[in-house]
This record gives sequence, C-alpha cells and structure tokens, in this order.
Amino acid sequence: MSDRELRRRAGRAIFRNAVISPQSLSILVIALMGVLLNISFLGLDPAAWLIFGAIAELLYVGFTFSDPHAASAAVSRMFRREFDPRTVRNQHARQRLEQALEYYNQMSRLAAQTSGARRVQMDATISRVDDWIESIYRIAHRIDNYEENDLINRDRLRVPNDLKVMRQRLSSEPDESIREEIEESIRMKETQWRNLQDLDAYVKRADVQLDATLTALGTIFAQLQLMDSKAIDNSRAARLKEKIDEEVLSLRDTIDTIDDVQAHSLYTLSAYSE
Repeated sequence: MSDRELRRRAGRAIFRNAVISPQSLSILVIALMGVLLNISFLGLDPAAWLIFGAIAELLYVGFTFSDPHAASAAVSRMFRREFDPRTVRNQHARQRLEQALEYYNQMSRLAAQTSGARRVQMDATISRVDDWIESIYRIAHRIDNYEENDLINRDRLRVPNDLKVMRQRLSSEPDESIREEIEESIRMKETQWRNLQDLDAYVKRADVQLDATLTALGTIFAQLQLMDSKAIDNSRAARLKEKIDEEVLSLRDTIDTIDDVQAHSLYTLSAYSE
C-alpha cells in the first residue's frame, strides 16, 4: 500500500471516529434539543442552535485531525478492523497477528509523541509496516484454510493407503496391460502425495515464519525507540526501511509459494486468493 493510499484511508478513519465519537454526538444532541425545545440561543432564534452545532462540530473534527494521539488511535482501530484477529481460527497464528498489531499500535503511539524531522522519519518508516501486517494476516488465513480443507485432511489418510493397495495389486497382477494401467495410476497417486507433502511442508514453514517475523517486528520497534531518543540518523532510518521491505518480501514469497504449490496440485483452495 502506498503512503498516499495509507494517508487517505487514515484520514477517512480519523474523520469517521471523530463524527461518531461521544463528544461529537453530544454536540449534535445539544443542538437538536435546543431547536426541538424552542430554546433561545443567546437571545437569538432557536434555529441558531443548528449554526452553533455545525461550527462546534467542525471545530471538534478539525481538532481531532490535528491531534496526533487521536490520529494514531484512529489508524490503529482501522488496522484492527481490517485485519481482525478474531477471523483467524488457528490459535498460534491468531496470537502472532494480535502481537503484530500491538507492535504497530505502539509504533504509532511512539510516533505521535515526537515532532519535527524525527516525526517525519518515523512516519515514513511505520508507513511500510502496514504491508507487513497484511502479509501476516494473509498467511494466518492460509494456515486456516489448509487445516480446515476436508479434501486435504481426507487425502492425508487415504493416499498412503491407496498406494499400498495399488502396489500390492501390481505385484500380483499377471496381465501386462493391466499392470501398465496400475503403474500409471501409481505414478499419478505418487504425484498427488508429493504435492500434498509439499503443501504441508510449506504451510508448516509459514507457521514457523510467523514467529521469526514477529521477532523482527519487535526489533524494528526497538530501533524506532532508539530513533526517538537520539539524533536523526538517515542511514539508520534507511536500514530500518530496508529491513521492513525484506520482511514483507519474504512473507509475500511464502504466500506465493503456497499458492503456486496448491495451484499445481489437485487441491484448489479458493480462500487462498484473499
């Protein structure tokens, strides 16, 4: 996701949260009650309550946009809605996603406490983390889809037994033409078994990778804290961005590999296309 797209979505999130906040709703209720109860507004017509409400609402929304803490909280809520851990059923993957979101929240809060050139550097670094979170979310759902695929679960048990039966039949079959058919069936079944084993291995590696990438995310957070406490080091900021890009690329490679393996096997898992 580009910085421009992230800012646009963050702006929408901040505006939405400002409008539906208790403070905003209180302004609206006060203005409407003043009109409905026909209460004079500072000696003016009761309709002036509507003008008051509109001005107060604009001021409040404007203040929210200028408040870095409110903006940080709005973006964090946006990410938690979009990459909701509750939609992940695998407990290990869900916990890793929750921890990744917490790191992102802490990074955003850290940036909100800074200003000037350091804030610009931190924002530029953190803006890359959204792709990281998205990749963790996508891997978590691929693990879910793999574990809950009835066809795969059935074939894990059935294919080895099928191969055993076929080989036994081949050893006792005297007819050459039938033997050739059995041999071809065995080759196809062996290919299916290899594809299933490959898919199983890559999904297990993806599960392990979640631990490694979470550790890397914690390292990035620690480095951001150093950036906050020391003079700006452009080379350090560049290395952080490079590290983030490397992690995102690694996660995307894992996702693509899982998709490629399943695309060339007998298993078409539509949910993998999320």
